[in-house]
Amino acid sequence: MPNIVSKGEKMALKPNRKYFLEPEMLDILEKEFSVEALVAKYASEMSGKGDNERDEIAQRVFGTYGKNLAKRILEIEGKYRDRVGEIIYEIAEKTGHLFPSAPQRLLEISFLGPRSDDEWNYKEISHKKIIHFVNHCSIYKALKDSMGEKEVNLLPCRYADIATSTGIYEGLNLNVLFKMTGEMPKDGFCRFSALFVASE
Repeated sequence: MPNIVSKGEKMALKPNRKYFLEPEMLDILEKEFSVEALVAKYASEMSGKGDNERDEIAQRVFGTYGKNLAKRILEIEGKYRDRVGEIIYEIAEKTGHLFPSAPQRLLEISFLGPRSDDEWNYKEISHKKIIHFVNHCSIYKALKDSMGEKEVNLLPCRYADIATSTGIYEGLNLNVLFKMTGEMPKDGFCRFSALFVASE
């Protein structure tokens, strides 16, 4: 963060501090959680299977991917934490409030690592709620290219986002009411809402 010495003076960055996400961390996540490998695994497991088996396979393949991605981010983020991340956790420790800043940061890492081509944003970030949406999804595109529009319109890939998000919130021991509130085939985006429920 900038160090403001006095009014009118230039801001200076401390040379021993990192102020950006570490590329090595993002490269690790991209390599370990390849979107192409994920979609290929789903296509392989669906080969020869009936429609009645789709949801179980989708939950297993995409859900496991999302759960493992969240777990991996929680494992390595601390090792590669920059000054911005340090400040987020320092403030959280002092105030007792991890929400929304900590999960917001981890969600962003989940996109910037394995899904750097995605287009996503927030509809709301507050002390009570995080709503994020994805309007260009690399998993959705790869699934459509691999298995066609009929398959992708059933949105089996939604389990990846759901599991990643819930895995992050659970990993941070945050009590949230999480739900999917927008679907790409009919809305033009996937949207996810997390309502923070404070512990009594």
